Amino acid sequence: MSYIGKGYQVIVGDAAILSAGTPISLFGVNITSDGTAGVVILRNGSTVSGTAVLTLLGEANKTVHRDFSGTGVVFPNGCFVDIDAHVTPSCTVIFEKV
Repeated sequence: MSYIGKGYQVIVGDAAILSAGTPISLFGVNITSDGTAGVVILRNGSTVSGTAVLTLLGEANKTVHRDFSGTGVVFPNGCFVDIDAHVTPSCTVIFEKV
């Protein structure tokens, strides 16, 4: 998968956005949850051990959008998306490579 500038990525399990360690600005996240509100933790870094920057809560049986307007949230060491089992089938992140 190759992006120039802005893009999106569908996350179906814990994963780094783009290549591990690629700096990005995050502009939004769509969280789809099953019967229990899903949790998405956005970490600065390339693994689950990266620093938790944002913890986002979805809503049961819904897709919710979390928006980070303006310049977005910068993840200088890359962004690792850590999702729990209730985020199903996926979450989508909207970003720009910096």
